[in-house]
Amino acid sequence: GYKYRNFNFTVVALNPFTSDFKLESTNLNKIVLELDKLYKSLPDGTKRVTLRDVEVNTGMSREFSAFELCAAIGRRDAATAYKIAHYMGENSKKYPIQMTLGALFFYYSRVLKAYGYIAKERVSHSTALQKAGIYAGQVEEYSKVLRNYTLPQVMKIIAKIKECDYKSKSNSRGNSTDGELLCDFILECLH
Repeated sequence: GYKYRNFNFTVVALNPFTSDFKLESTNLNKIVLELDKLYKSLPDGTKRVTLRDVEVNTGMSREFSAFELCAAIGRRDAATAYKIAHYMGENSKKYPIQMTLGALFFYYSRVLKAYGYIAKERVSHSTALQKAGIYAGQVEEYSKVLRNYTLPQVMKIIAKIKECDYKSKSNSRGNSTDGELLCDFILECLH
């Protein structure tokens, strides 16, 4: 637990995002001001502070990364993938679609490499992933991708990344926003 003024509190991981919550500021004055806002906004007797309490009362919120989007698609977690795509679409200056597509291409080209090692050298998934440059800590995540997507599906994803990249740089997107392009891409990948 933590103590702030006369308020003892515990930050509890109530959802999968809480443990990844990061403070963007190292300015202690700003952090103290935000804690003060939180302290004043919570009802008397509050014993637990959740991520939702922090988001609602301080304006600090969870940020996503392109690699979380890659992993969500790899797990076939549509709800998370669409949530991340929507967030990135709403913040397109901070998350340019070309950077996101680059991360997606990097991620799935490694999966494609692993399939190449599996076919050519007849090795296990974990050995193929390590040969494809996947770090030991990521092997389990990428193994799920290999179980969730066949080689032709991975090739289709890479083709869709290229198609989405083309649309994002040309007039063929019509009136679609970056977020809508990402959502269309996710739809194509998951179905």
